[in-house]
Amino acid sequence: MTQFSSGRVRVRKYTVIAVLTALYFVLSVLFKIPVGGNIKLDLGYIVLMVSAVHLGAVPAAVVGGLGALLESMLMSAKGISPGWILMNIIVGILCGLVLYKRRESSAKQLVIASCIIVPLSMIPAVAVKTLIDCAMYSLALAAKIPTAIVALAADSAVMLIMGLPLAVALKDRVRL
Repeated sequence: MTQFSSGRVRVRKYTVIAVLTALYFVLSVLFKIPVGGNIKLDLGYIVLMVSAVHLGAVPAAVVGGLGALLESMLMSAKGISPGWILMNIIVGILCGLVLYKRRESSAKQLVIASCIIVPLSMIPAVAVKTLIDCAMYSLALAAKIPTAIVALAADSAVMLIMGLPLAVALKDRVRL
């Protein structure tokens, strides 16, 4: 009986990951808010934040990585963006490692941990994306740095301003 119920939990978790991946894709495709230049607020990061808090590192990396892969495969004129996919995986892993453990603590502790880990996880993630983009498209690193800094701030803002309140609201309601 234990093995059977364990299998149900696994199927349920995989189903939640699949639904969140689809939701990440839909929000990323349909709801991008232009900030300026080539920078847009990507609302898919709301789903990445909720995944990191409630599912942990590996599921959040899967949601972010597959969501970014689907969007770049199906919607991008440039094709698959390995830098952006890897960026989402890194953010999912780093945020998931820290925030999943904090979901059982107070909302205040979750908010404080999020305000620290989200921007810190974006730094290596955006750096990797920027380096990959520069290598793939023969771009000068100095030219990409200002855009990378704005993207870091924009993506962090979406996760913290929109994703974190949703993750906190779901805190006592979600059990996987």
